[in-house]
Amino acid sequence: ARRRVDHLHTRQQQVHLRGVHSPGQEPPAYKLFNTDIAFDRHGNLVAKYWKWHPFGSAPYIDEPDEGERRTAKFVTDFGVTFGLAICFD
Repeated sequence: ARRRVDHLHTRQQQVHLRGVHSPGQEPPAYKLFNTDIAFDRHGNLVAKYWKWHPFGSAPYIDEPDEGERRTAKFVTDFGVTFGLAICFD
C-alpha cells in the first residue's frame, strides 16, 4: 500500500522587542508572553497558546491572567486534531 505523508508548514516571522524593562522600572504598556503558534498551509493563524506558568522568567515574561488562559487545539485539513502546549504547563 502506498502511504501519503502530509506536512504542516509554518512561516518564520521576525519579532522586534522594544521597551523590555528591568526590575524596579515602570513596565511597558504591553504584555510579553511565551507563545506557541500554529499556521495552516496558507499562512493563516489557526491556534495560539500562551504559557500559563513562566517558571523562572518573571518579571521578563508575563503570566496570562484567568481571562487570558485558554487551551489551544486545531484540526488539520487532513482531519487530525493537534493541541498546543509548552513545557511545565
